[in-house]
Amino acid sequence: MTSLSTQHELRRSGEQLKSSIAMAVALVSFSMLFATLLLGYAVFRFTAESWPPMGMEPVPLTYPFISTVLILVSSVSFHFFQTNFFSKAKSMAKKWLVLTLVLGFGFMGSQVLLWRQLDHELGYVVETGVFASLIHVFTWVHAAHIVAGLLWLLWLLPALKESSRVVNYENRILNAGKFWHFLDLIWIIMFLTLFVL
Repeated sequence: MTSLSTQHELRRSGEQLKSSIAMAVALVSFSMLFATLLLGYAVFRFTAESWPPMGMEPVPLTYPFISTVLILVSSVSFHFFQTNFFSKAKSMAKKWLVLTLVLGFGFMGSQVLLWRQLDHELGYVVETGVFASLIHVFTWVHAAHIVAGLLWLLWLLPALKESSRVVNYENRILNAGKFWHFLDLIWIIMFLTLFVL
């Protein structure tokens, strides 16, 4: 009986290791994508004669700031979801996961408002020039990852059933947390780089 439980633990550890390595590879790949975009932006920024270029106005900080607050708070709420889930307080975990989802969808809503402001109020459509294109590309690529993150969070909902076992969802939740916190970090870098500096 002991050897059977030992084998089960070894199998679980192996699955967790494989899952962690796969997530690390995915996050490195996503990091390279955003690093490439940031490098292109930096070259354009430091070779421009004036900033913003072509006499364009700076992007108002209202919607980017709201987006930043929402994603930061969602990262905190995910942490509390994870903590409560692993301590088997599923009713509290459910509240934190729902809050994370609401904040994530709120983030997407603030991005839509930002795009509307860029397009309709500032006239920063993609065809306007490199500056407008870069802002759109950065926010679109990040938003696509947020949508993937939200789908992943929805995929966690079955874990909150009373009949579900914590061990069956451990890897899924750990990796979802890594991905969600990664998106938080990327947005903060984008916020500072594109909108503040």
